[in-house]
Amino acid sequence: MVTIDVDGRRYQVEAGQNLLQACLSLGLNLPYFCWHPALGSVGACRQCAVTQYMDADDNRGRLAMACMTPVSDGLRISLQNDAEKAFRSGIIETLMSRHPHDCPVCEEGGDCHLQDMTVMSGHHRRRYRGAKRTFHNQQLGPLVRHEMNRCITCFRCVRFYRDYAGGHDLHAMGSRDRTYFGRVEDGNLESPFAGNLVEVCPTGVFTDKPHGESYSRKWDLQSAPAICVHCSLGCNISPGARYGRLKRVQNRYHPDINGYFLCDRGRYGFRFTDPDRRLLQALQRTEEGEETLSTGNALSRLWHRIKQADQHLIGIGSPRASLEANFALRQIVGAKNFYAGVSAVEDEMVRLVLQLMYSGVRSASLREVEQADAILILGEDLIHTAPRMALSVRQAVRNNQRRQAEALHIPLWQDQAVRNLSSIALSPCFITSSYRTGLDEVASGLWRNSPQSQTLVADLIANKINEIPSLSKTHSEGMQTWAIMVADALKQARKPLIIAGCSTQYPALLAAAGRIMTALKSHNPAARSAFVLPECNSLGLALLTDNDHENRLEDAFDAAAQGKNHLILLENDLYQRAAPQQVDQFIGQLGELTLLDYQRQRTFSKADLVLPVTPFSESGGTLINNEGRAQYYFAAQPPAPGTMMSWHWLWESRHEARPVDENALHLLQQCAASDPPLARLTELLKQLDLSTADGRLGYMQLPRKSQRYSGRTAIDAADDVREPALAQDAQSLLSFDMEGVPPTQVRDLQLSRLLPMSWYPGWNSGQSVHKFMQEYSDGRPGSGVLMLQPAADHESDLTTLQPDTEVQQTSDQSLTLVPRHYLFGSDPLSMDSPPVASLAPSSCLMLHPEDAQRRGLNPHDLVRLESSRFHLELPIKTDNTLAPGVAAIPWNLPDQPWLPLPQQVELVVVQRSNLIARDGEEPADG
Repeated sequence: MVTIDVDGRRYQVEAGQNLLQACLSLGLNLPYFCWHPALGSVGACRQCAVTQYMDADDNRGRLAMACMTPVSDGLRISLQNDAEKAFRSGIIETLMSRHPHDCPVCEEGGDCHLQDMTVMSGHHRRRYRGAKRTFHNQQLGPLVRHEMNRCITCFRCVRFYRDYAGGHDLHAMGSRDRTYFGRVEDGNLESPFAGNLVEVCPTGVFTDKPHGESYSRKWDLQSAPAICVHCSLGCNISPGARYGRLKRVQNRYHPDINGYFLCDRGRYGFRFTDPDRRLLQALQRTEEGEETLSTGNALSRLWHRIKQADQHLIGIGSPRASLEANFALRQIVGAKNFYAGVSAVEDEMVRLVLQLMYSGVRSASLREVEQADAILILGEDLIHTAPRMALSVRQAVRNNQRRQAEALHIPLWQDQAVRNLSSIALSPCFITSSYRTGLDEVASGLWRNSPQSQTLVADLIANKINEIPSLSKTHSEGMQTWAIMVADALKQARKPLIIAGCSTQYPALLAAAGRIMTALKSHNPAARSAFVLPECNSLGLALLTDNDHENRLEDAFDAAAQGKNHLILLENDLYQRAAPQQVDQFIGQLGELTLLDYQRQRTFSKADLVLPVTPFSESGGTLINNEGRAQYYFAAQPPAPGTMMSWHWLWESRHEARPVDENALHLLQQCAASDPPLARLTELLKQLDLSTADGRLGYMQLPRKSQRYSGRTAIDAADDVREPALAQDAQSLLSFDMEGVPPTQVRDLQLSRLLPMSWYPGWNSGQSVHKFMQEYSDGRPGSGVLMLQPAADHESDLTTLQPDTEVQQTSDQSLTLVPRHYLFGSDPLSMDSPPVASLAPSSCLMLHPEDAQRRGLNPHDLVRLESSRFHLELPIKTDNTLAPGVAAIPWNLPDQPWLPLPQQVELVVVQRSNLIARDGEEPADG
């Protein structure tokens, strides 16, 4: 820590910061535009001017840019001198001279950093009378709207998009006051993180296009801390709702996970919560037709079903449902009748991940991923399966550059100076895959082959780390050389990292990753692992399911065949988990099928009793992410009429539709007591228990609505001019009201993490989060509780993980069919969001051009895939980034059946196209 003097007052600040960051963390107001805590300083806007004095005798001082000035012990500055205030006022006036007068219609109004800084600088009158510059606004796709006339040339957009996120299609073109930020021509922004431009831009140049189609001002949205449900990383989000509809999702800062940025699937995939896309009324299907039910009647019928089913009742849970919902279903049907609702392969891989996490190789947070100095990624296309982790990997490969900058005494926040060390090699990053991934451009080495070949090379890497000679004939000279290069880089690293996951559907590769982790851990205790799981609560479901019996989906099929024919299905689509023929046969054996869901998914049409449940935006619950971190999310708005939370339906059904005085936190407490792996949930309860917060809050809750919220009575005024009763939330620290503890009075660190919205006096935009950086500057972790503690008695288990490394003997005409994941397309929830669905690829079979030519196939030829387990017809697309001998199919698209992959297949031509094959043709990535 160092001591600085600001306007005669002494402050202790953390050494190594720049002066702007230090002032903001102290709660002092200093305007800025170009600086961002994740992007560093470039000194482009000149707005953060301060007066810096040489010593105690200097009364004149000189102007200095705070973002470019390092803090030092004894530094003396002023933020209130007339000269510097005039300078800042002149800068803002220059920036505003040609800015349009469109605040009333600008979507950034009330959430605009430029507005805040203009007021803070004292600029209130426009003297410029000349003609304003005008620009052409581009069409940048369905996610981001472009309004270039509002630009103040802070360069934040291109610094994030190109330097931080690795995008290539957004540029700064022109010079002086004619600088243009956009694409060379109209077209969809290609980066999977393009939506962050909306939050990074301090003005309204880039705005949220879907939100603009149904717009509400920031102060008219009610918000709550929530967790993204579109992948396993558990990114923190802030959903904003109004009048029963979710309007937008913004990033919510978490120091250990997502930091300041979200992927576009997490930001725009929420439209499945729209009332017109959801189930909002209970119904029962009979031979006479469909009958809509009231909540009371639906509860009564559910109670009678549960009572009459007796020993014939089974329950199928879901990896996208909360821990509480799965636990409630397990309590209703009994542990031995509860099934995880995932396929055998998925269950095997998730349980293997659990075994590895218990083995002693600590699972890394995304912040720790960014600190790795050597990375091996096995089989995962992170951009599409765990995009926020891919962004962290992009930052990690620059660690060699940062280490050299520190040796040259260049502060890491001097972003451009650090990036100018272009001759410094990137930190090593190695990738094995079957096709091109989004991180190939930053990789030091690639092994592109089938999953079987990737498993062989992974085993070879483990042997090289352990210095075990390999005599296998399946190890080619190229494989040996590549494995030695990877093993040497991992052994020489100070913080090596292995990333593996479930997307290949090939357990042997994940087991081989475990052997590398074990070998590396014995060589370097600082080694870390990171896993990519299929869904938002895959790990939580695995921890919950009973290990004393087989509980996969196939086991539920067997149970139905043995006479257990009353099923309760929780937030799951069976057709997404198993072959259609299997599901049809299973449902045909059932006497009753009760579905609790909010989506009209494929199993919906087969259920005879449907109970509408709330999505994440209207419910609270616990999810456990890929790191093993349990996090609680809160409802942004009350449940829609006729719907209830999943656990609420199940819990109330125990008492014949008589309301139960049950608390969600009490349910979580029972869950913690039921299973030893979930015992650490008691620590999460301490963060959420209202009784422990009474003294801190003065018996008031944190409001979900801002004090400026308007129109509270308008929506129902046509029916009743009286103000309707507000929904109550007695189960959490948050209220559905405007009244409560003002954000400025929340001083407790844990409570401040629960603030529903980002706001600070004078800082209305999302940049206000930077005023709270002092809370995290001492290294304290973010919210949530790490559930998994490595146990010594699990270490020997890894020696039993023997993969099937034998490459299948196939004919010359057979191909290894593998799943190819897509950010837009492979997630069923986000595919219910029109902006996301418009970017998804179409069903096709992707082949390397050599494989297509060898079989005489042209693009768009219709072929039939034939294997021992399925038949499927698809058009052909060629892709020269595929490994020869490998075919790929987009994974989990709504219009294609579930397939057991990887699988050996042969192709039969069904219909020829009129197009000529072109080498290198690639499918649209969406």
